Amino acid sequence: MKSEKIQQYIDYFSKNDFEFFTMYGRFYKYHEVVNEFIDAFYKSELSDPNYLNTMSNYQEPHLQLIKIADKHLIKSIFTYYVRGERFCEGMWADAIRDKIFLNILIRLNQIEEESYN
Repeated sequence: MKSEKIQQYIDYFSKNDFEFFTMYGRFYKYHEVVNEFIDAFYKSELSDPNYLNTMSNYQEPHLQLIKIADKHLIKSIFTYYVRGERFCEGMWADAIRDKIFLNILIRLNQIEEESYN
């Protein structure tokens, strides 16, 4: 995911009065941009195939981890939430509501800026 895409999604997930998804019974239908975001993740180099192993080393709440994460850890956290929807429907909704995706993108942006300096 390139930095301009990251900024675009930061702006998107920063919205407060916006319906990112709708529920049909216990099923979720995500807004088109959410689906584009997930596709962009899979097309990027941000996926960590060993995310479960990495995540097992940490007990802290994910929002705390995100704020201090290096690139490897942020990739693991990101993968955990993206892949989580497959195993637990509504995981993306929780990640949006709890501002997890937003904070991951902000941290990725910070890491990218730090690597330029």
